[in-house]
Amino acid sequence: MKFESKLKEFIDTTNLLLKEERTTQGNKIPELVKEYFQARAIESLENGNFKIITTAPGLQTYNGLSKIFRQDAVCYTSRNGEKELLPDQNGFIELYFNRGFNRKGDDSISELIFDFTPRLNFNNKGNIDESGTYSSSSQHGKLVIPYSESCSGTFMSQNEKFLTVTENVTRKGIKFISLNTELLGEGVLTSFFKHMGYEGLEKLL
Repeated sequence: MKFESKLKEFIDTTNLLLKEERTTQGNKIPELVKEYFQARAIESLENGNFKIITTAPGLQTYNGLSKIFRQDAVCYTSRNGEKELLPDQNGFIELYFNRGFNRKGDDSISELIFDFTPRLNFNNKGNIDESGTYSSSSQHGKLVIPYSESCSGTFMSQNEKFLTVTENVTRKGIKFISLNTELLGEGVLTSFFKHMGYEGLEKLL
């Protein structure tokens, strides 16, 4: 999946910018997120964190929906010659870039959080056992979400890399995923999307 490798490339470039003088950061990072992910908006948050809003092509179709959530967030430009999907076929993602310190002690983008609108549906895959734990397995990995107030669980890829998932309140799909940026390039993000059967973010590239 090209999206994961593109995301890693963006994180690596952004981390280099964080080492430069702060006067240059504000100009370059917004340009980068538009170039890489066709970001519709970028917002600065506390502690040097930031988030972007970008289109999730085909996410509504994936969920069996057809309505426009945000006109400004559900349009994109095809870069590979394919015809763009219509706004009522798309959703959007709020993608949070959180800063911290890596294993070398460098200030860097250390965590990513994806917030899906609409949710990333289970689409009748998997099972819920007597304890209320949801689980599903595929050639790409295993998703397990115990029944709890936090609605949080994990996805483990076949190479035993993990990311955290959070259900929406109806227990019918994924609202959030989060992962350590040092895992980018290991395939866990790609495996997760393939496991869920949604690969629409490739259309942004």
